[in-house]
Formats: sequence, C-alpha cells, structure tokens
Amino acid sequence: MDTKKIHKKNNMNDWLALASEMPSACDEARTKAMHRQNQLTKPSGSLGDLEDWTVFLAGWQRRVCCDSCTIHVYAGRHGVNCHGVSAYSDTVTQQMVVNFDNGGAAINQLALWAGAALRVHGLWLDEATADFTTRDAMTQPRFCEAMQKGFDSISPDDDVIALGEMGIGNTTAAAALCHAIYGGDASDWVGRGTGVRGDALLNKIEMVARSVKYHEGQWNSPFDLLRRMGGYEMVAMAGAIIAARMARVPDSLDGLICCAVAA
Repeated sequence: MDTKKIHKKNNMNDWLALASEMPSACDEARTKAMHRQNQLTKPSGSLGDLEDWTVFLAGWQRRVCCDSCTIHVYAGRHGVNCHGVSAYSDTVTQQMVVNFDNGGAAINQLALWAGAALRVHGLWLDEATADFTTRDAMTQPRFCEAMQKGFDSISPDDDVIALGEMGIGNTTAAAALCHAIYGGDASDWVGRGTGVRGDALLNKIEMVARSVKYHEGQWNSPFDLLRRMGGYEMVAMAGAIIAARMARVPDSLDGLICCAVAA
C-alpha cells in the first residue's frame, strides 16, 4: 500500500480505524525465503537468528532482498521536565537536534557505518507538551497533526527502517505509558534515564505514579493514552510505525521509548 495515497486523518477515530486495517505478512514470500535458505551450501540453522530474520523480512517486504535502510529520529520537548525528572535541562533537546543536523552525534556515525540514510524530525521544538501529571499532554488536533507528520515521514520505497528519539524527559513519559498499560508499581517501570539517582529518582517515580493516577479511568483507547501522557516525538513515532506497517516496511525499535510507543 502506498502511504502517500492515504488521505489526511482529521481525528483520533480516523487513526483508530486505520490501525484496525493493518496488513499481515506475506506467507508466500516467507515460504520462498525458507526455500532459498535450503538451497544454500550450509548446514541447516547454522546462521542462527539471522535465518529467522531474513524470513521475517521477506514476509513483510514480499521479496527476498534488503538494499536500503533509513534511520528516523524524532525529537520533542516534554512539559513534565518542570518537575526535575531528568539530570539535563530541557534545552538539551534542541541542542541535540542541532548536533544531529551537523553530523556530530553517535547516531550520525552509526548511520554512516551502516550505510543508512538518517532523517531527523523536530516536532515543535519551540514549545513543550503540557505537564501530564496535572493535565493532558496535548490536544486532540495537535495529536492528530503529530501522528500525520510521523506517518508522512515514511517512504514505502525503504526496505527497512529504524526508529529513534530525542526528548529530555521522555523516559518518564514512556514509564508512565507502560505503568498505565501493564500495571504493577511505578517503580517497576522507572529507571535512571539520563542518570538521576537518590531523591531525584524517587521524585521521578512519584511523577509517574501521580500521572497515571490522574489519568486513570479517563482514557478510552491506546491513542488517547498516548495523547494524554506522550510527547510530540512519541506520537510521531506511532504514526511512523503505522505507516511502515501499512507499507509493509519492517522497522527496528530502539529502546524503552520506542517500545512503549509501539505498545
């Protein structure tokens, strides 16, 4: 499916409807990939997980090849930083985007080493989301706009994509999403992030617990939960994941934030 032919989604129900129509992998391509492996001069299973990965890729790409990769990094600011949940200032988000653009970050070198294209997407870097411990992180129109930006960033011509993010405070948002979705205690989901410890770590745990309690019983869909406690860059990643699925482009999810968004 060509994602560029999909009309703009104007509300959350449109995005929910699209997410319910996502395609499955192609069994015929998977079978061809397994048959191809059986023709190679090697013991069966000798390449370990690589063999399973190639079958997985073939099933989604509907062909047995992988020539191009694009790394997408989404960046956004978080209002929850007003509570000191990170060891770094909120301004570091914008500074890191400049570093990405100038080729000075680790991801620039990894992309160069892997022969992958790198695309950096800044989402309203002149403003932060609202503090989600006491209100919704964003409005529905802004949520839909961020989803659309992420959706439109994906090209169906890519063989595979990798998704990443930059957003000081987004480990707090990701922990809150996981706590709301999977339950348990807030401390089960909170890590040191950028290096907070001691009282600062306890404060971060408290902010996650407070936010989930505040929104409890109010969200009516996973997208609504993401709107209430996510960041602009996280919503854009959700749009990108949906676009990749619709276009049958496999994507690699790096770290807690990307996996929380996928969940």
